[in-house]
This record gives sequence, C-alpha cells and structure tokens, in this order.
Amino acid sequence: MKRISIGSWAYSIGPYADNPVPWEEILRKLAELGFDGVELGGFGIHPNPDIMPEKAQRDACRQQVADAGLGAVAEIVHLQQTTPDASHHWPFTPEYNQRGHVEIPPILEALEQSHREFANSPLSEVMAPVDRAWLIAEIIPGSTKTETALLDELKVSSEYLHQFVPEEGMTLEI
Repeated sequence: MKRISIGSWAYSIGPYADNPVPWEEILRKLAELGFDGVELGGFGIHPNPDIMPEKAQRDACRQQVADAGLGAVAEIVHLQQTTPDASHHWPFTPEYNQRGHVEIPPILEALEQSHREFANSPLSEVMAPVDRAWLIAEIIPGSTKTETALLDELKVSSEYLHQFVPEEGMTLEI
C-alpha cells in the first residue's frame, strides 16, 4: 500500500523559522491535501517527547492525529558518510568509507533495537509503530565533481548499501 506523509518540522524551519505553522493547522491541511500521515521530529515547537512530558499530553496528541485521519507512515533514516567532527555528505565508496566512520551493520542493529523497544518509548504514547523504514543515502557532491564521476560514485554507493539490505527489503526481528 502506498502511503505518503510529510514531516511537521518542514513547517518550523527555513522560511517558517520566524513564524512556524501551528500544529493544528498542519494536521488540518495535510488531511485536506490527501496525505496519509505526519512524521514527528525530535525537536522544535511541534509535538515531541521533550515538550510533552506528561502522558496526558501525548495521549491528546495521538488523538489529534487520529481525529485528523492521519497516522505514522514510515521511519526515515538519513545516511551520510562523514567524520565525527563534520557533516560531510560523502558517497559510500571504498575511499570515503575508509575516511568516514559510518558503518551500516550497527545502524541496522540500532534500528532493530529501537523497534523492539518501541513500546517503552514516549513516542509510543503519541504515535503507532511504523511498519516500514526507509534508509535514505544523503550524498551531496562538491561543485567541481563531474556528472560522470558522480554517477560512478552513486553506482558504487548503491552496490555497497545493497549488500546490507536486499532488493526486496528485509524483516527486522523484533
């Protein structure tokens, strides 16, 4: 089943930083536009565990989302090869994998653990568990990189990442 969501944080950063769109308006508008879900960030003015410490607050938020006809759609994990002291968006090639510190097996283990322990998370009181996760490679080439070099790096990155996640996806043991 195809389901489409958008993150509430998109309406609290960038052009909305000085005047964020209120939570209730986001829910109403996303439902009107035909979205299926809303994704919660762990920051900002919209619902998150830091600003909703009481269970009653989280229950009310979950009810607001349900009343709008929305739900959680997917967990999205952005992957970028980088170093601990920077925010590089390198490709997952042997050269950059050797320089960077991001390794895919520990990420998959952490993802599996987070799903296993979801019921103990404050987010479980706000949203239902997601039934799929997407790993998104964030690769931003330098301005002097040629198209041919970029395409080669993307192909190598895809092959590298596919050795951990098969084409048909994978099932987490939770």
